[in-house]
Amino acid sequence: PPSWPATVSVRTQRPPAVHHPPGRPPSTAPPNRPAAAHRRRVGGMGHRVLDLPPEWAFALVTAVRHHGRWIPFTRVDAPARPLEVGDVVVGRTAGVLVDRMRVTHVDPPHELRLVKVGPVLLGEVAIVVAPAGPGRARVRWTEDVYVRGPLPRRLTATLVHPMLTAMTTLALWRMDRAVRRRRRLLAA
Repeated sequence: PPSWPATVSVRTQRPPAVHHPPGRPPSTAPPNRPAAAHRRRVGGMGHRVLDLPPEWAFALVTAVRHHGRWIPFTRVDAPARPLEVGDVVVGRTAGVLVDRMRVTHVDPPHELRLVKVGPVLLGEVAIVVAPAGPGRARVRWTEDVYVRGPLPRRLTATLVHPMLTAMTTLALWRMDRAVRRRRRLLAA
């Protein structure tokens, strides 16, 4: 038989040191998996900077009765006044998809939150407006939504995610385009 050395040297390699920015906790991602892949996935999200003061941007984005102008094939029934906690908003897309929502939080000109109560879509909606420089506002519109039914929530949320992202992004783009056109007309 071959003779083995009396001692075996094994080199171990230490994992590289990871430095975290101050005030941020280390990632809880499993080893060998990027932190971004482990983070909880938010539903559809659109964001845009509008050339409007935050108060005006908030009024524009939260005037849900007019969302039919921004979201294709959609009609929204809501109070004609600014929304208040407890108000019910009903959206209809293509005349068949009914989307009932209830206002849960209003903090003008910063935040509006709604909860989707069915009959098909469930989840939460948040529209957050923040200053983005003089006369400008950053709008973030998130929809953490899933489909009611026997399929797992995570699966249906993953399926509707691309559509909701496209919808919120398109709506904010159309709002921005309308604001820019209006400014050009007033400047002429």
